[in-house]
Amino acid sequence: MSDGYAFPTHNEYEQLTYGLTKREHIAALAMQGLLSERPNYPDPTTVANWAVAYADALLERLAR
Repeated sequence: MSDGYAFPTHNEYEQLTYGLTKREHIAALAMQGLLSERPNYPDPTTVANWAVAYADALLERLAR
């Protein structure tokens, strides 16, 4: 599974900066989608776990 960086860029000193990993970015998007469907989940940890699971599944599938 490739968990490279989503938005690598160079700063003003030409140093490479990484920002979010692909996994973090995809998990954030998944969490946004989950919460837009039902914003009153009782347990944020459960939603976070689901979001990470979706991110992992997508990265695993794309690695094939």
